[in-house]
Amino acid sequence: MAHEAATLHAISGGRFELGLGAGWYQPEYAAAGIAFDRPGRRIDRLEETLDILTRLFRGETVQHTGSAYTIDGLDLSVVPGLVAHTAATDRDDMSLRGRARNAVRVAVGHG
Repeated sequence: MAHEAATLHAISGGRFELGLGAGWYQPEYAAAGIAFDRPGRRIDRLEETLDILTRLFRGETVQHTGSAYTIDGLDLSVVPGLVAHTAATDRDDMSLRGRARNAVRVAVGHG
């Protein structure tokens, strides 16, 4: 997803905005074959995702072992010059929102 988001951001001249959420619609989880975890677990997974994406968009090569994801050397260097055009190269380009208490906590922690 990070490659696709970065590519769309670059080819749209910076107009692409990526929307992420913890998920709430159980039928989508079932259709994708993903367990519909309790809300707190879904928020934790979103927080881990945001950390990984932020690092990728900053041009880092990501090594990560977490509760939801294990990543070994992922970066966005597949397309030369792509990282320079991504949306989250600094915190001013990232906006996060949330309504549930834990979602607000994640937004404040990453915003």
